[in-house]
Order: sequence, then C-alpha cells, then structure tokens
Amino acid sequence: MSQTENTASVKKDAIESVLAFDGIDDYVQLPAANTDYSQGFTVEAWVQHKSFRSWSRIIDFGNGAEKNSIVLGNVGKSNALGLHLFCNNGKHFIEAPNALEIGKWTHVAATIDKSGMGKLYKNGQLIQSKQLSLPDNLNRTLNYIGKSNWVNDGYFEGQMTEVRVWNIARPESEIKENMSQRLKGNETGLVGYWPLNEGSENIAKDKTSNGNNGTINGATWGKSELPITGTKESEIGKKPDVITGGNSPSKYGIADTRTNYYLVDTNKPINGNGEITGWNIWAENTSPVQLIIYRKEANTWSVVGKSEVKTPVIGLNEFSLTTPIKVNQGDFVGIYYPQAGSISYDKNTAPLGNLSGKVLFTSSGVTATAFSDSVDRIYSLSVKGNVGEIPIKIEKTETANYGVIGVGTNNLLCSRDTLTSDWKEIPNSGAFVSVALMPDGKIVGVGTNKSLYTRDSLISDWKEVPNSGAVISVTVMPDGELVGVGANNRLYSRDSLTSDWKDIPNSGSVIAVTCSVPPKFTTPEPVPSDNTDQVSKPIKLGPTGGSISGTDFQILPKDTAPQSQLKKVFVNAG
Repeated sequence: MSQTENTASVKKDAIESVLAFDGIDDYVQLPAANTDYSQGFTVEAWVQHKSFRSWSRIIDFGNGAEKNSIVLGNVGKSNALGLHLFCNNGKHFIEAPNALEIGKWTHVAATIDKSGMGKLYKNGQLIQSKQLSLPDNLNRTLNYIGKSNWVNDGYFEGQMTEVRVWNIARPESEIKENMSQRLKGNETGLVGYWPLNEGSENIAKDKTSNGNNGTINGATWGKSELPITGTKESEIGKKPDVITGGNSPSKYGIADTRTNYYLVDTNKPINGNGEITGWNIWAENTSPVQLIIYRKEANTWSVVGKSEVKTPVIGLNEFSLTTPIKVNQGDFVGIYYPQAGSISYDKNTAPLGNLSGKVLFTSSGVTATAFSDSVDRIYSLSVKGNVGEIPIKIEKTETANYGVIGVGTNNLLCSRDTLTSDWKEIPNSGAFVSVALMPDGKIVGVGTNKSLYTRDSLISDWKEVPNSGAVISVTVMPDGELVGVGANNRLYSRDSLTSDWKDIPNSGSVIAVTCSVPPKFTTPEPVPSDNTDQVSKPIKLGPTGGSISGTDFQILPKDTAPQSQLKKVFVNAG
C-alpha cells in the first residue's frame, strides 16, 4: 500500500506533563517481560520529534541487537516510520515514508494480526500494510523507550507520552476512537501502559496490573499542550459485573511438595474494587490451605487479607469467607501451605521475566511477603465477590475557620480575620492566581504556572496535585467536587484531588468560576445580620471583559468588598 496524505486534525486540550528526551543519552528502561503475542500485537505512542537521529527508537524490546527484537522508530535519519522484527524465522519490516513530523504531536501505531499482516497508522489512519510475522513468545530482558539495542544507533530526541503495548491487533476504528483518551489500564489485551505523565521522580509507571514500571535515565519532565483528554466513559471505563481473580479451578495432576511457605499467583489479578466473598480450588490431596490476598505498591508487597485455614477434599472445593476481604483492582491471589501443597497446578518450565503468569514463592518458614523464588505456573485457584467502591478515609479536622483568604495583585496569598481587619501575608505563599477551600479544611490553589496545588493549612507547605493539567481558576462544590477553568477557557470537573479532570458539556468560554453554595464546614452557625443578601449565584466571566473585583468573590455580604488590590478572594462561611 502506498502512503497517502494524512491531515487528521487533533484536538488540543490542557497542558500536561510529558517526558522529554535530549537525543544524547536519555531513555526509559523497562523490566524484562515474556508476553504471549500469539493472538496479535499492537504498539502505540504520541511522539513529538525535535530531530530525526539515526535509527532513533520509540520502543526497542529484545535481548540485544537483532536478538528477538521488536523495534518501532524512524528509519535512518529520515521521517519515515518503521516497525522492524527480528524473529526466529528471519527479519521482517514495514516502513511508511513521511509519517513523522518535527515539532508536532503525532500519534503512531503498529499492529500485526494473527495471520501476520502488519499495519502502520498515523493519527488513527492506515498509512501502510505488509505481510510480516508475529513476535516470538519468549523472555525479553533489554526493553527500552527512547533507546536502541544497537550501540551505534541514535537516541530519541523530543517528547513522548501514552506508550501502549497490546497482545491483540487493534482495529483502525479502536485506534482512532481511543488514541486521544487516557486509558484505565485494565482494557482487554493491554499488557503495558506507560502514560509518561507523572511529572516528577524517575519512575515511569505501568498502569496495567503487570506493574512493569520503568526507570527513567536522564529524561526530564516537561509540560506540553496535548491532544489527550481524560478517560472516555464508554466500554473502556465500564465496571465489571462481579469481582474475580486467579485461574479456572481445573485438574492438572501436580501439587507442591514444599511445606510451610507462601506463594502469590500473578497471572490474573483481581479485576475491580469490591470485596471477596468466596474462593475455589482444585485439590490433589487433603493438605490444609489458606487464601491470602496480596497488594504490590512500587516494590513493596503487603497482605490485604486472609481466609481461615481450610482442609479440602480431593477435587473441586468451593469455600465462602466468614468475613469478606476488601480488595482493589490489581490485587493478587495467593495461598499459604502449613504442610505440603494441595492445589493442582500446570507447570511450564519456560522462565518469565515479569509478573505475568509468574508465581512468587517464599522459603519455608519465612514471612508472607519475603519472596525468594519464582516459577511459571498456573494454579487452580480463583476468587469471587461483589463489585463496590472502596471508601477513602478522610480524617475529620477541627474547624476550618480561616476568615478571609485573598490573592493580591502580586500573586501572594494573604488573610484577614474579618472583612474589616488588616491583611496579613501567608507564610510560604508562593505565586497564585486563584484559591478555594475544600470541605475538609484543605486549601486548593492555582499557581501562576497554571498547575493545581493543595496545602493542609495556612502554615503548611504547598503540594502539587497529580494530573493537575493547566487551569486558571478553581472552585469547590459542597460535596468536595472541584470545578476548574482550563487554560483553553473550558470548564472541567474532578471528583477529588486524586481523580482526573472531566470535560463539562456546554461549558462555553469562561475565565473564572465560583460555587453557588459554600462548602459545609464544622464551624458555628453565623450570627444573623440585617444585611443578608449574598453573592451566591454561579459566576462566569467572559473573555471579553467583566469586573473581577465585583464578581469573583465567594459568599461575601452585599457591598462589603475589601478595598485592597485583590484578584481573588473567598470567605469562610463560618
């Protein structure tokens, strides 16, 4: 297929964090991985090249130069996009000229279906196709973003975000539909997902349950206006009907002989938030066994919950839990054997380099999370339960009575006890353009860099809010929901400080916003006043004008605007 002109337009949204590579020695190193590509393969990424260095990589997975390599990058020093495979049955490649651009965000994707047909896409449109071969199923230990396994090849120079790897061949319609949407990480066939939007530290987090977090070497965090929006609330974000985890309880004919040890099976993690109410095993003998639910955060394992120790019968066993175990999506299923093993398992001697399909063991007699060995096995163990939201515990604070907090024309925060008292500068104020108060007493503000920050009190330090995007104004609803104005003058909302922004329909073009009802604080009821009129309606200021001093106040008594040079102000309702 010959290349056609591709002029697909992309929607630009808020400024977000991306990973910037200098083209000299910057890259991300990913853990070893053994992924089954027998049903297909897809790799996607958003890239913005600064230059085309010789054979620079978007991704390079393999065991060295020409050793089971999967390569996506530019061809030579050109702007051609190429997918190159080095398989046991030979070398295979597909290339599309003029697919990449300098200084412009471009979505690229490469797929191979079960028949071996390879395809390249630019901004969701097919630009090249050719018969190839699927990657071999084996352990790849040298896996990089932005770096080649060939010592003489160049490094990627530019910015990158939303790197995705699938073990299915995604059709053109799905690539185009979801390329500008953040993913959840639990989509069918998604085996690696690195948004590259953390904005700090040197870890590139894998949002799939495989947890193959990458180590950032030299690359730095930057900000860019991206054609990416929040997670699409369609099938991508659909909640599971029931909670499941583990594998189908089947007879395999093998059981462990080691005694007094723990193991965790990471083949199929728990699929959602909720509670586990029961578990099933296929037992080869009657040795006792206990269910353990594990959680992995960064490099630390912890025990979420345990069942009672059960003595199974030979064959299928269905156990219920006296007390359900609260779980999160991505938690793992494990077991404890006081004596020899009883659960039937399927043994495959091929080693794995990551968690997928892998079982981690402890030594006999050690603690539950002291894993010292691993093998590739599938255990006849499954769990089931009910879907539900895991509540977030919020410690109740004392009264959040700050009086009045304002943002001066010098962008510093200041406070006054009453409307008639003097302003006092707040310590460690920083430089801000908007400020609001959360129901739990925390202060949330928009910095002059258009990022969102929070602080626990007037005397604490600011902390940047994850995935803050680029905002110019923020307010807080009574239930804690945040409403903000993006740098593109559109309205957005987020359920909490830790959730993602969602576009508000029919938002119009806005430069500021406030809430019509104040948050409910644990402060005494206000003393009645003869002057009870309040500015209490939602306020939108159009980009063509409007008086900030008169319309950007929150819950101020009528005609009592302070006479200082303030841009923004709110008053505690207490």
